[in-house]
Amino acid sequence: MFIIDSIYKFISAFDFFFSSFIFIALSIVTSIGRVSQVLFKNKFNKPTYIILEILVELLRVLQYLLFIVIGSGVSLNTTSLFQNISNGLSEVTSPKIIWDLIGFIVIFGLYNIVIFSVFNKFLIQRIIERVHIQQHSAKTIRLAIILGYKNLFLIPISVIYLFIILNFI
Repeated sequence: MFIIDSIYKFISAFDFFFSSFIFIALSIVTSIGRVSQVLFKNKFNKPTYIILEILVELLRVLQYLLFIVIGSGVSLNTTSLFQNISNGLSEVTSPKIIWDLIGFIVIFGLYNIVIFSVFNKFLIQRIIERVHIQQHSAKTIRLAIILGYKNLFLIPISVIYLFIILNFI
């Protein structure tokens, strides 16, 4: 059944993500960048905000390249990388990729529902009141927490999942 296979891929993606300190470190840095963009948006001038955005995206691209390099064992040169990607894509079959993508949508749709349920506005408001955070609204803090979590875990793990179904790793 495709959903069981999807759950195994999800677990494999988690295992792979936590197998390398560099994956986690890059996620921490991108997460800090995203949280900073939300919390200090009014304090950044436009060039600083743009530079931070570019840095976050470059780190993310580096992380994705490392997923493929470490996951497949190829060297970090363009020829090996594109050969690995080409070989992986050539192994993808139509019916299997459709079921894999449906599984991806179900798994990560549920993951997003859990994130938004856990970090609901009522919980965030209670935390703000207990910790006495006054400089940001509950909406801003909730957005920062959700984006921080997503950049730390959901985004890299979802990319790893996609790389697994595309046979890149």
